[in-house]
Amino acid sequence: MLGQLPYLHRTGYRMVTQETNRFIHYKVTRRTGISKPSSKRGRGKLLTKDTKRDIMIAMTTKMCSRCREEKKASEFSKDKSKKSGLYARCKVCDRADGRQYYLKHRNKKLRKFKKYSQSESGKRVRNRNSKKYYAKHRDEYRARSQLNYAISTGRTEKGPCVTCGDVSSHGHHEDYSKPLEVIWLCRRCHTELHNVKRQAYLKQKEQHGE
Repeated sequence: MLGQLPYLHRTGYRMVTQETNRFIHYKVTRRTGISKPSSKRGRGKLLTKDTKRDIMIAMTTKMCSRCREEKKASEFSKDKSKKSGLYARCKVCDRADGRQYYLKHRNKKLRKFKKYSQSESGKRVRNRNSKKYYAKHRDEYRARSQLNYAISTGRTEKGPCVTCGDVSSHGHHEDYSKPLEVIWLCRRCHTELHNVKRQAYLKQKEQHGE
C-alpha cells in the first residue's frame, strides 16, 4: 500500500512509497495513460493495482485556475495541448469569460461575421452547414413546414404565448411526428424552455460519465 495519494508534477504524478519512503515518479501520457516509473529507482517496476487506482483517483479532480475550486474532471473541457489533457478553467468559468468577452467586442464581431458571410467562402460554408443540419433534423423541418402551411391555409390559428400571453408567438413541438400539436410560446419563453431542457440533458449526461 502507498503512504499517500499522488500529487501532480510537471511531467506526471509523484508519490511516496511506504516501504522506502522515497519518491517514485510515474508518467501520465494521453496516448498510453499511466506508464512505468520513469525514475532510475523505479525503472522496470510494473504498476500495481493499488498504485494505478490511487493515480486514477488523483486524475478525477482538478482545480480551476479562475474560481480556485476543486472540481471533477468532467467539468473541464478537453485540451490536447495540456499535459493533463484538460483546460485550465472549468466549463462554468470558461462560459462566463466567453460571454463577457463577446459583450465587450460584440459590434466588432458582428461586423466581421457579416463581412465573412457575404464572401464566397462564407456562402459555401453556410450552404454546407445548412445541408448537414437539414439532414440531421429532417423531421423538425418537415413539422415546421406542415405547421406553417396549416397556418397559411387557415387550418390552424396562432395562439398567444401560454406563459406570458404575448401575441407574437410560434409553435413549440414536443413531438415532431405530430406537426399540428404545438405549444404556443413567444421567442423569449421558447428560448428559456430549450435552455432548461439543455441543462437537464447535460446534467444527465454528466451523471452517466459521458
